[in-house]
Amino acid sequence: NKIDIPFTIEEAESSPVIAGLNLKNVATDSWLIIVPTERLKLEIRFPDKYEIKNPSFSVALGYTNNIFESEIERLKKENAFKLNRFAGRIQMTLNVVRPLIGYAYWMYWTPPSEKEVTKS
Repeated sequence: NKIDIPFTIEEAESSPVIAGLNLKNVATDSWLIIVPTERLKLEIRFPDKYEIKNPSFSVALGYTNNIFESEIERLKKENAFKLNRFAGRIQMTLNVVRPLIGYAYWMYWTPPSEKEVTKS
């Protein structure tokens, strides 16, 4: 269930609102768990000098607006969401041990503008 990830804020603005999560003008990556799973690892490595804002994650029942706060708290305690920078690149990771069946795990962020991406 991969979706196209907007590369710029302009692309994010023109993409539809993500069902239920009320996330508009952000880029996302997600995975819906439909079978028993030992580990889910969402990982994005952004291009050199590509800067993002407001990185975060969420968990919802399927693709609805039913946010599962206790699962979010569990993942925070386990330090499952990480943002690392190395060699001029940002890497965002959500590493979930035993994700819950029927839930969608999301990472989201505000991408840079076209002007910021194209400047040298």
